[in-house]
Amino acid sequence: NTTQISVNNLLKYIHMDQYKDVKENLLAEIDELIPFNIWDSKHNLINQDKLLEACDYEKVYESFDYTMMCFKESMRLEAPIGFSTAHTVTQDVVLAKGTKKELKVNAGQEIHIMMSSLHHDPAQWGARHNEFIPERFDPDSEHFKAPNGKSRHPYAYAPFFGGHRVCLGKTFAEVVAKKLITTILKFYTLEHANESMKTETHEYEIFQMKLPEIHYKFSKRIV
Repeated sequence: NTTQISVNNLLKYIHMDQYKDVKENLLAEIDELIPFNIWDSKHNLINQDKLLEACDYEKVYESFDYTMMCFKESMRLEAPIGFSTAHTVTQDVVLAKGTKKELKVNAGQEIHIMMSSLHHDPAQWGARHNEFIPERFDPDSEHFKAPNGKSRHPYAYAPFFGGHRVCLGKTFAEVVAKKLITTILKFYTLEHANESMKTETHEYEIFQMKLPEIHYKFSKRIV
């Protein structure tokens, strides 16, 4: 489940010591848009009707912008699908013609797009491409553009691919991810159970074909 993997990775990163500011910004947005407690002083569940209204599909779709930035950065850092399905070339083509990377692809040959490589191209994402910086997706941020000051290539970020081959579930997956992230973080305070995870990250390996195991300590969150 690509959404589950990316939400899991997001939670992993924001609970690392170096990304405390990201977690604080994320919680601030959640508390602003869901401005009430989920638990009473005796830890009983409350305000369920208000929560359902606050997390209505249309409202989530139109808001939680910083949450979406965090989700996108999670998908950029560790693309849940590392490469695309096969694309069959219909005519001879020369890629990167005239450069050291020139490559001729013949008609009938198949190619795969490596999303994980696109998402870590220093020319597009800079020397800090291995860091979790959600502001890369904020048009008002200094991190929004490529290192040369120009706009990034439209396919520098392509976890859902794009164009005629864009994933049909893209919008639905993004809304579900926002609802899942906000619900978890509104209901609970999390902490890495493994102390080493607070300072070191262990990337999900797509070729293992299994979900990553990350353990947390949970407590009910009362603001």
